[in-house]
Amino acid sequence: MALNLPQGVQITGPIKPGYESILTFEALELVAKLHRACEGRRQELLKARVARQARIDAGEMPDFLPETAHIRAAEGPGASSHRNHRPSRSQDDHQRL
Repeated sequence: MALNLPQGVQITGPIKPGYESILTFEALELVAKLHRACEGRRQELLKARVARQARIDAGEMPDFLPETAHIRAAEGPGASSHRNHRPSRSQDDHQRL
């Protein structure tokens, strides 16, 4: 079975009956357009991911971004209600443990 493919699109896997209802020319054209628009950035992110993993493998510990410290330090409604909060247990709960 042959599909009508947009220019530059190549399908390397098997094409089974019924695929033509999903892999329409328009759908493949959209995928090609997205690929062309995003591929450069996708490759940059993949390289950054490899570099980040190498730093973690070398012992660097993941941490929060410094530029978000003000959010973690914020006080206000709900900000401190979750911080350092442990639910209390009744005497009965403690005895069952």
